[in-house]
Amino acid sequence: MERTFFHIFLNTPAGRENLLQSAYLAERTNPRSLSIFVPTADKCVMYCDHTVVTLDLDDSYLRHPETAKQHVNDALSDFKVTYDFFEPSAFTGGVMPDIHSDWALMTCPRAISQKSGRIGLGHIGPKIRAILAHASFPILIPSGNFKPWDRVTALFGGPGHGENGVQMAAAIADRAKVPLTVLTQLEKSTREECKEALAAINLSNRIKQGNADWRVFETGTLEENLFSITMDSLVVVDSGKHSIIEQVLFGSNLEKIQALLPNQLLICGPNCQSTIEF
Repeated sequence: MERTFFHIFLNTPAGRENLLQSAYLAERTNPRSLSIFVPTADKCVMYCDHTVVTLDLDDSYLRHPETAKQHVNDALSDFKVTYDFFEPSAFTGGVMPDIHSDWALMTCPRAISQKSGRIGLGHIGPKIRAILAHASFPILIPSGNFKPWDRVTALFGGPGHGENGVQMAAAIADRAKVPLTVLTQLEKSTREECKEALAAINLSNRIKQGNADWRVFETGTLEENLFSITMDSLVVVDSGKHSIIEQVLFGSNLEKIQALLPNQLLICGPNCQSTIEF
């Protein structure tokens, strides 16, 4: 059975923009169905494979529940996606809705436990980090405003630093029939090492045949070279699986990327296993 995309709906104009980005990705990659959760409590519990994450929702998620579903219906009226409203069947402590983790993808803002007006570039909330660290699915971090994308860009840092993300980006680009770009900032790996790593995941032939563009930066800083990514691109970032995962996932590079890029970001955590889902 095909897994769906999971979306926690914020019933505000900003929440509508987030929903449009979920729907667009779902439409371009199958089309895939959406499962939309309209919260009725300020806390919910997500059960990942090896941990439990409690999401503390601020009161903006609970405003005007009587209009939430209609706003969803209106926002998605022009999309060719199927969707339903997620109804929890179990409650932790009798009050906190339980959310399973058998999703293909989850969409949520950079912070989920702060006032929506404070959610901005330069910060990924601790609850989202916790989900990223343990979930088997990637997380879509929306941009401020919905903008259709016409290409996919994967950030690849070398062996052990992005192969899964490159494969996912390639699969999405194939589904959406858009160009694929792999961007490499040479820091701790050589060009030859990167080339071998791409060959191991069958990307070399694709690049040689002109079906993907590999851009390698040997000079300049990451911040400077991010300027090569255009606004019409979905950006895929993979945290990698090495022992330095905490530094990559929670450290300076991810913060730089999401702080500087206004693009939609698809972030794959260390346990992400859903490349094949696309």
